[in-house]
Amino acid sequence: MPIEALADLDVLLQRRATDPLIRERISEDAFVERALTELEHRPYGCLLDSAGPVGARARTSLQAEAPLALFYQDTNHVTLHAFGTAARDRPLTVPLSEFAAWVEDFHGRGYGDAGPALFPLLTYEAFNPYVNPSLPHPTWGLPEAVWLLAGHTAVYDREAGLLTRRHTPETAEPPAPPATEPTAAPLGWRESEIEYGEKIRQVQHHIFEGNFYQANLSQRFLGETPQPPTATYRLLRDLNPSPFMGLFRIGETWVVSGSPERLVDKRGAYLSARPIAGTKPRFAHDAQADAASRHDLCTSEKERAEHLMLVDLLRNDLGRVSAPGTVRVEEFSVVETYSHVHHLVSQIVGELADGADLFDLIAAVFPGGTITGAPKIACMQTLVALEREARGPYTGSFGYIDSNGHMDLNILIRTMIQHGRRVCFHGGGGIVADSCHDAEYLETRQKCAALMEALNIRA
Repeated sequence: MPIEALADLDVLLQRRATDPLIRERISEDAFVERALTELEHRPYGCLLDSAGPVGARARTSLQAEAPLALFYQDTNHVTLHAFGTAARDRPLTVPLSEFAAWVEDFHGRGYGDAGPALFPLLTYEAFNPYVNPSLPHPTWGLPEAVWLLAGHTAVYDREAGLLTRRHTPETAEPPAPPATEPTAAPLGWRESEIEYGEKIRQVQHHIFEGNFYQANLSQRFLGETPQPPTATYRLLRDLNPSPFMGLFRIGETWVVSGSPERLVDKRGAYLSARPIAGTKPRFAHDAQADAASRHDLCTSEKERAEHLMLVDLLRNDLGRVSAPGTVRVEEFSVVETYSHVHHLVSQIVGELADGADLFDLIAAVFPGGTITGAPKIACMQTLVALEREARGPYTGSFGYIDSNGHMDLNILIRTMIQHGRRVCFHGGGGIVADSCHDAEYLETRQKCAALMEALNIRA
């Protein structure tokens, strides 16, 4: 069936929504291995993996199944590549506003358990008018955003050990997109410690001039590995299990994430954001030093001030699309511990205002304030000038949007991009007026430690 308009996809979605449900009890390891094996053998796919202790934020993992279409988004348009139809040879391009309206309609269709879902991969440059489109791009020509439309969603309940999915028919898929070469750049860290320290000084100059209060500066690493992305992911999952991990595959380009951070969660009209701001290193083999590091995080005036600024920023972002009086801080400045770092975390909630839609919500909170700084716009403008290249998926987002009123997006930190043997990842941190250059440089390395260990990179 040729796809002449977005509405033509609805026929395919309705068919997939009636496929029979299957429920089976399997182990978590078996679910993850099943998902990784499928990703290895398909040119497109997504796994959203909740790892670590089972809890309210890490109970369910999802996998895109029965892919129906890909949407490639640029600034003003979206191009549809449908699978298994005549449209695979003649893509359909529509205005971004038309696509946004279609997504909003899809979001309320109510296809039920394990039904169709959208899996977006948003680069930092998506919805971001403050980025120069001519910046060098080290991450292999990904568009601003990719949206994978899946006919089914495999849903794994970690607490119950229960997998819910639908019988998946064979679906013809288009060939992988042509490989694109990364921007030529030397391997290793983009800046030396001295060069990074100079950029910190420039950020602090802007702070002293009153342009902003805090900015999240990052540095990029390029390297090579013989490991396939799924092997790296298995190691990363063992080393640093996190609640918002996952993989996204677009042809030969993979995004491998060990993210601990949620950007925004939507359940009906209920909204929640969980910003991370504040980091101290772990000392896993020295309990006394580890406890001291955690105590330093809890009592540091610098870390607390930085955290408070970013909580206020997220309250403002959610407030732009929330009903009056509904935004509140549910948890403030609690410590979460991961394999290599301790973090300060808060929880902010609200209720979506009448008349606000999904794209309004995404535009209000994206990119996350914890990876830009405050005020957000002034920080993004300065970061573009200092970093001098596109971030790509780093500090962007992936997640899912279903037809039952649910959306959940992470922030792509602790994340690498791999194409063939070449890998790219970033480490960053919030710079404030009294930041210590040596400590900030070390923090960027600490945040990349699990990735570097999984890749067996010493740098």
